[in-house]
Amino acid sequence: MSRFCPSYFGKFQGLPISFYTVACRYGHFNWRDPLEVVSLLTEDEIKLQKKCRSICEEQLQPRILKANRNETRGDLVGCFALTEPKHGSDPSRMESFAEYDEKNQVYILSGSKMWISNAPIADIFIVIAKAIPENKFRGFILTRGMPGLSTSEIEGRLSLRALSIGSIEMENVHVPEENLIPGFIGLKAPLACLNSARYGIAWGALGAAEFCFETARQYTVDRHQFGRPLASNQLVQKKLADMMAEIALGFQACVQVSR
Repeated sequence: MSRFCPSYFGKFQGLPISFYTVACRYGHFNWRDPLEVVSLLTEDEIKLQKKCRSICEEQLQPRILKANRNETRGDLVGCFALTEPKHGSDPSRMESFAEYDEKNQVYILSGSKMWISNAPIADIFIVIAKAIPENKFRGFILTRGMPGLSTSEIEGRLSLRALSIGSIEMENVHVPEENLIPGFIGLKAPLACLNSARYGIAWGALGAAEFCFETARQYTVDRHQFGRPLASNQLVQKKLADMMAEIALGFQACVQVSR
């Protein structure tokens, strides 16, 4: 798992891992394929990173073993479910709720989540819902196969179509009390996770920009018109220089945030 989520473990092959190092990884992956960045961010955020550790390893580990998966190979897929069909930018108005059944010591969870990366293929679901009667937002660990839990793929997307993005439907899903994430009260923890994810996305965009620059540069070198490469024209050179200047500015901004 340290290979896929070094930000959770803090080290990779014995070497310390910083936010800058992890973010650079996002940039390099996005240079090849943006969907890899989204998947890695989702995996990193299900572990919730050290700075917003609401899920403890003791809770996740038994579920990894029960699923009989090899975590070091990344066999176990997770998703982080906050956004709902009617509530994205304002999660405080989410409608998913979990009512506590004191007799059976379970939470009965109902509601819908939408635009969730990895939802159709996930083994573990970190779901945010309003707990009743506390009337507070709590985090719950759900696993694939729970009665009442279903997922579906969102088809017809215009981008990132190779990534599995879908919806989650929960109808009276019985969640054991031990699957309630301790210390997870309110929206502070999930919003902190989103802040970390946005930082990684910035590096991912930078990686995509570098790929576009390299593709354009190579094209102007290979493409010949009037007996010479396009790159020999000053206007083309200016456009390439402007592209690199913007990339350099973005790189410095990302580095400053990492500090």
